[in-house]
Amino acid sequence: MALTLSIGLLSGRSTQVSVDSDASGAELQRRAEAALRTELAGLVTAAGNTLTGSETLRQAGIRDGDALSAVAGNAPDSVPSARFMSAFALIRGDGSVAAWGDRACGGDCSPVVDELVGVTQIQTSSSAFAALRRDGGVVSWGNPRTGGNSSAVHKQLVKVKELHASACAFAALRKDGSVVTWGIDQSGGNSAMVQSQLVNVKEMCSSTFAFAALREDGRVVTWGSASVGGDSSSVREQLSDVRQLFGFANGFAAIRMDGQPVVWGDVPSGRDGTKLQQELREVRRMYATDSACAALRADGRVITWGALGQSVPHRHLLRIRQICTTRSAFAAVRDDGSVVAWGRSDGGGDCRPVQHLLFEVKQLAATDSAFAALRADGHVIAWGDPKGGGDSVPVKHQLQGIRHVYATSAAFCALTVDGTLVAWGDAARGGDPDAELHNVEQIFAASSAFAALRRDGSVVAWGEAKNGGDCSLLACGDLIPLHLSGEVFARVSPLAPQD
Repeated sequence: MALTLSIGLLSGRSTQVSVDSDASGAELQRRAEAALRTELAGLVTAAGNTLTGSETLRQAGIRDGDALSAVAGNAPDSVPSARFMSAFALIRGDGSVAAWGDRACGGDCSPVVDELVGVTQIQTSSSAFAALRRDGGVVSWGNPRTGGNSSAVHKQLVKVKELHASACAFAALRKDGSVVTWGIDQSGGNSAMVQSQLVNVKEMCSSTFAFAALREDGRVVTWGSASVGGDSSSVREQLSDVRQLFGFANGFAAIRMDGQPVVWGDVPSGRDGTKLQQELREVRRMYATDSACAALRADGRVITWGALGQSVPHRHLLRIRQICTTRSAFAAVRDDGSVVAWGRSDGGGDCRPVQHLLFEVKQLAATDSAFAALRADGHVIAWGDPKGGGDSVPVKHQLQGIRHVYATSAAFCALTVDGTLVAWGDAARGGDPDAELHNVEQIFAASSAFAALRRDGSVVAWGEAKNGGDCSLLACGDLIPLHLSGEVFARVSPLAPQD
């Protein structure tokens, strides 16, 4: 029986989704994410029950015309990831900013502190920050070469509505649809060659060293390093009537109005490239390791290419709902909560030793070389390089009642339901907190340090002191962490999750 359901975010944005009553909760969530273009943490029925991934809609008592609430998940990882960051930046409740960590990488915002007022968003390159103010102005600090100095375009940085970043450059999308860039030219910091084409831009994304902009007329404009998608001339004729744009480490993918995908950058050519183009339809998210890529489609199938190391048969990459990556391996959660991994075994690509423990998994986290899986029962299972957090045996009995897992480049930190922490992995990179912490609300991670936000608004950090592991000199009152180390977060009230 066909059902038409209303799926709504608490922000008020909603969509209609048609699905069969025998479809799983995971299938409905995938379709809702594709329609809302937002990653969801879950779906809640009118009765207040969370829809599980494995049960069918019929089993859950969902009827035609029902309205479900969608809970937005964390924002997608930006480029570069937190594994390469060495400073933190947080937005206070009054719109000012607190920063600490490597001074050369943005850990000291004192030179621009008077300008950091009314801040609503912070974006990061590999070693610099850029803050968007409520009045549409932009303030940057950190490494001048990678975007920490925007003085050359300061007068143009007005009426900005969004900030985007590659590894070494920033791009600001203004309310009039124009774009302003700064940073290293080869990383997309110089858009002069395409500036006349950057009009009526409605959406942007980035690869590691390039940017892509989608215009209102469905055309796409790219600039930056040609090897990772900055040059789209080979597919220019195909880039028309585009409705969706994705960036991943090595390139870009566009989905046209007719559903046809177009991929460019560091992707296969010839016969393999043609096959890839045909398979990349209705893409939901893109993921990448240092040498391979994976695309998760709306139907739950995963398409892979590149140097995959230990490959996995395609029949195992079906009904996937979540993917996570180390630097050399992938791990994916299926609709039924089981896990499949592929890639280099020393990077987490072989989960067979713990396969029997990987059931009802609801979250994956990754360091550079290991994975950790959080099960629905609150237990955590780790595998991969022991030095990178793949061995959780020393804290095995503490890994119960866990609500979320976080990762630096070589350590994991698990937050329990009662606000305490469990950490393991490389002690120097956050695997060994200096003291026992309580009343923790949220954890954030940089390359080699963690920061914990406590319920009283205070912050405690540990790990490599020079890279953000020491915030003892920081006055951290009334902090709202909208941004930390390359990842954007919305502070979510336990009683009222927000979009």
